[in-house]
Amino acid sequence: MAVRQSTHIPPGVARIASTLTRLFERSAAIFLDRLSKGAADHQGLRRLISRLEGPIGLYIHVPFCHQPLCRFCCFVRYPYSAEQARLYRRAVLQEIEEQASLAEAAQVETIYVGGGTPSMDPELLAEILDRAREAWGARSATVSVEASPRDVTDSFVHALRGLVDRLSIGAQALTPERLRRLGRLNTTVEDVARAVEAARGRFPTVNLDMVWGLPGEGPEETRREARRALALGLDQVTFYPIMPTPATRREIIGRGGPWSPWDPENYAAILEEAAEAGYRPSTPWCMSRREGAPIDEYIVDTPWFIAAGPSGITRLPGLVAANAFRVEHYARLVEARGLAARYAVAPSQLEDALYVAESMLFGLRWSPRLLATRYGETGAAIAAYVSASLVLLGERPGPEGGWLLEKPTTLYALHRAQHILYTALAWFRHEVLAREAAEAAKAPATPITLPPVHPA
Repeated sequence: MAVRQSTHIPPGVARIASTLTRLFERSAAIFLDRLSKGAADHQGLRRLISRLEGPIGLYIHVPFCHQPLCRFCCFVRYPYSAEQARLYRRAVLQEIEEQASLAEAAQVETIYVGGGTPSMDPELLAEILDRAREAWGARSATVSVEASPRDVTDSFVHALRGLVDRLSIGAQALTPERLRRLGRLNTTVEDVARAVEAARGRFPTVNLDMVWGLPGEGPEETRREARRALALGLDQVTFYPIMPTPATRREIIGRGGPWSPWDPENYAAILEEAAEAGYRPSTPWCMSRREGAPIDEYIVDTPWFIAAGPSGITRLPGLVAANAFRVEHYARLVEARGLAARYAVAPSQLEDALYVAESMLFGLRWSPRLLATRYGETGAAIAAYVSASLVLLGERPGPEGGWLLEKPTTLYALHRAQHILYTALAWFRHEVLAREAAEAAKAPATPITLPPVHPA
């Protein structure tokens, strides 16, 4: 069957996408470099958390994964070990309790558990969710959990059903060859098929994560893979572009390049297949079958959020903080201080305004008035620049001045902008992990008394 030509994204759109990307790229790189070098002041952090009011998000990071570790992944993860799991369990439960006790006036509306592979230990995962909901008084919070296909069995579904509103199954690829090229050797296509059938209809929202943009993959292969994923008929499919981190360049791309010369065509193929299958974009990457379903990007709906677990990033009014990355260091900080933040920096007004702008755009909403009201002349300048770019992409404001972004040209530009931000975050993780590993190699670990993995 002949492959349809991609017609949604004209060649000139890539140039507009590049201008929007440059708006965020330099600021993100500078900010994350400052974050990696800034030391957290725990007393100041505690004061800021205690002043939080209103709705917030809670992110919980579970850092353990099946072996072998996937080569494409840019998140903080370690091979599972019982000793580290004991350290982690005690620390993360203590950290959640401490955070909730400080932020008495805040209400957690969303809880997102990522990794790593949170589904590796359903009993621990259920305990973390129960503790978080109890500590925060968040029984009605929307809960999203990431899972490996090999873990999603009937028993897993039984243990988590009623606790989880959105289950995100990390398929990443649907052919053995693509799994091999991604370096995802701990999962099979058969695992994905079994997981989909076990989860289908048993959670309010079931999402499938896919990775695209591998070197050498053009629109025909991208289209075929997107069609396979969408044909499963789940509530959502989220298509993540692969992040060109040092690890992925070394492990996957080698010395070749460029990274993805068919990026516009590949993205257009995904949009076309999603539309034909009855899906609409909730973000540039997440395709949903219904309006209002929760998505991976909790930052879209929650301007302030707190993170528990190694490498978690917390955003508060006037401060961004990141937890220690290594499990042992994370556990020691929680034991000594109740909180695990090691890195922190106060964003400038420009950095904060750019973050808010990008979060709005990624949620396919744009309010120049909000940006100008909150950030004055700085916000007004950013709003004018972005609004002009959106007009060039074919968008127009609604009658009340707000914009609903839906043109394929706009979606492609926003994909590019978000991709560069995620790539900057991936490099931040790479640098901090390397630094903490070097520190650990020089200094012997202080012994810690280990409790059981699960309570009796």
